[in-house]
Amino acid sequence: MGDVEELTSRHDPNPYPGRRPFTTAEGHRFFGRADETRRLAELWAHRPVTVLRGPSGCGRTSLINAGVIPLLRDTRHDPVPVADVGPLAVPLQGRVLPNAAFPEWDPYLLALLAAWREDPGEAGPVAAFLRRARRRGRFGAQRPVLLAVDCAERWFTGRALSRGRSGLRELLTVVAADPGARLLFSVREEEAEHLVEAVARHGLPVAEVRLGRLTWSGALSAVVEPAQQAGRPFEDGAAERLVDELSTTHNATAHESAAHEDAGVEPVLLQAACRTLWDRLGETDETISSRLVPSLDDILADLCTATMDNIVDVLDAAARSAGATSEAEWRTLRTWERTPEEVARHAAEIPSSPEEAAAAARERGRDGPAVSAAARHLLREAHLVKSVRTGDTTTDVLQHAALALTLDRLGERPKRSRYRTGPWHRLRAAEAALAAGQPLLARGLAGAAAGHPDTDAGFQADVQTVLGNIAYLHGRFDEAARSYQRAGELLQTIDDSVGVVRQLAAEGWARFATGDVERGVALLRSGADLAPGDASVQVGLGRMLWRAGRPEAALAVLSGVLNRHGDVSEAREIRGEILADRGESESALRDLDRLGRSADPAARAARALALARRGRLDAARAEIGEAVVAGAESGPALYRAAQVELMTGDTGTATDLATRAVEARHPPLPEHLRAEAWRLLADV
Repeated sequence: MGDVEELTSRHDPNPYPGRRPFTTAEGHRFFGRADETRRLAELWAHRPVTVLRGPSGCGRTSLINAGVIPLLRDTRHDPVPVADVGPLAVPLQGRVLPNAAFPEWDPYLLALLAAWREDPGEAGPVAAFLRRARRRGRFGAQRPVLLAVDCAERWFTGRALSRGRSGLRELLTVVAADPGARLLFSVREEEAEHLVEAVARHGLPVAEVRLGRLTWSGALSAVVEPAQQAGRPFEDGAAERLVDELSTTHNATAHESAAHEDAGVEPVLLQAACRTLWDRLGETDETISSRLVPSLDDILADLCTATMDNIVDVLDAAARSAGATSEAEWRTLRTWERTPEEVARHAAEIPSSPEEAAAAARERGRDGPAVSAAARHLLREAHLVKSVRTGDTTTDVLQHAALALTLDRLGERPKRSRYRTGPWHRLRAAEAALAAGQPLLARGLAGAAAGHPDTDAGFQADVQTVLGNIAYLHGRFDEAARSYQRAGELLQTIDDSVGVVRQLAAEGWARFATGDVERGVALLRSGADLAPGDASVQVGLGRMLWRAGRPEAALAVLSGVLNRHGDVSEAREIRGEILADRGESESALRDLDRLGRSADPAARAARALALARRGRLDAARAEIGEAVVAGAESGPALYRAAQVELMTGDTGTATDLATRAVEARHPPLPEHLRAEAWRLLADV
């Protein structure tokens, strides 16, 4: 797909990025965060896990990209490219991965693998990626591997999409086992405590860096230096005036603002103001004088005008492309704002602080501001609104207190400022919308990129894959299968054989999920025939045959994989599970013991079952406890745990676990095991 933002930044004549983050290529333009850069670089290079936390719009992504990574490279470190948490696996480079082709995977972890360009078909791909990254490192295999994960809050805001498969848990497990791994998380403040708690549960020490507003002097540096480099410096006093306009003490008395460093400047507001100012310079303007510096009112008006128009453009395009199919979806569409002034009026009702929000809630009761959920999400993405956590409650507030008056004025007398986004950015926006719990908006954004005239067949295949992923993750399996089929047809036209095979696998699993088992198996067999040397495709076929209640056929396929390709961990894992279910405990343990500590709870439960049948009940119970916690929604894990508890004489726990097993959906019990579970319940 290409690193669109990196390419754009390299050819951007404006030295200020505006509302997008700085890229690594713009490190020479990044100023104002010297202390934070040094501190974060030091922690990331030497601590197992570092958490960079701060509110929306504080510049976390820019600090990592343009500050920390260039500094570390100058000190003989080679950080892995920053990866965004999914859930749609829309990477900056390479093809979009079809989620359905990897049904066992947490979609958020799948997105990280796509960003790292790692093959998820390999068992233990995170650990494998770390090994390869260490070998590829420019400064030798003894240097630590530095990983950075941005947008980590999505693991919590979009938790429902994980379906009990915690990629975060797997990532942390691998890092805890690798003393050479250094993991940096970037997370919005409102979800930071959840992340820190998750890290602590793995026994990993956490270093935290809190990022807030720019100091007055930092903001001044961020204004002055890029203009100086670009050959159009600020005149004396002009940059100071701009920073004063943007400062949180802008309206304070001289006594209250005696110390500039007590002030703070929102980075997103500063960059937006500087970019607009630069764009408005005339050809004859060799310097930037005070008369060219806009007032805070003008800065906010420009920012809000562009944002309101962009939101309406996005909502309009999404509404036309979403293809609403139910009354509930039509009702949702009817809540979406139609004009910029409507968005502005609704946004103006959002409180400026948590205290104001609490007071407003007491007055209104349960009703909040009229702004639609879709527009609210887009306002957050534009950094006009941020979420603030108070105790167990998360409240949306305006990014800057003065925005309320500006929005109110725009609602009465709107200005027009067109701000169009390209098709690739639509796909990235679709991913953000889905992570925020806006599937209809996500579908509409992706659909708006379909058929775009400035794109090729590969990009359009990505669009269809994204549409398929959205449908698959929300249980619309027929729709997902059709999208994956179209993606495969497009990839055939550009001879992307690997992509075609993955789309066949994705379509097969989507058909399987609809209940069309024969069609699903046939599609996976087609993929296996096209790629006989691809062990992951063969393993997928074996898994599907087992899920379809054909363990004999599955064993034949999986044993064939192991005979042809050697020690393929995933094939050995599934074969061990099947053998444990069949009561072939000794053979099962030969497979499962070779895996070490498998991250998959179903495999751990299978090992516990094999141990119990060999009479090692204490070892089995020790193994099963963790497997039940990790596999709380896994039918196979719960059913195997039920059998272990029954063998130990705990019929009450066995009954509870078996009941949960037949109700579990991620993954569900194969039909032959479901029948066994019902017999167990009938017998006890």
